Amino acid sequence: MTPQPLRRSRQHPYPPEVKAATILDVTRGPGKKHGNPFAVVKYSSQFMITFYGKPYWTCGDMGEAQATKKAVDLFREYLRRMFDKNPVKFATLIAPVKAADFLACWCALPPDGEPDVCCHRSVWREACEW
Repeated sequence: MTPQPLRRSRQHPYPPEVKAATILDVTRGPGKKHGNPFAVVKYSSQFMITFYGKPYWTCGDMGEAQATKKAVDLFREYLRRMFDKNPVKFATLIAPVKAADFLACWCALPPDGEPDVCCHRSVWREACEW
């Protein structure tokens, strides 16, 4: 079963059915294995994508939403390469994702019926099917 998306929040506690479930935190941070290493940062008047904090891609005239989608696409390519070239490492990372009921991230959830394409948690959900 593919884990469901969940938005982390400091203001709203999780509903009871979520509290009893297995939640995997896929946010960035020290010691976190499932966060997107590609981050969108504003540099001067443009957006830039960094990879583990180092400049990686200059977004030119892209807006923040386009830059975020590009960062998610880069993460998808990164995981796909890992799946192809280092299947043992990929299997180690995907196992807790497949075992989770929910993937929690700070990114907003899409409106009902819309695909979850602007957050790397959607890439993890997609990777469960590879």
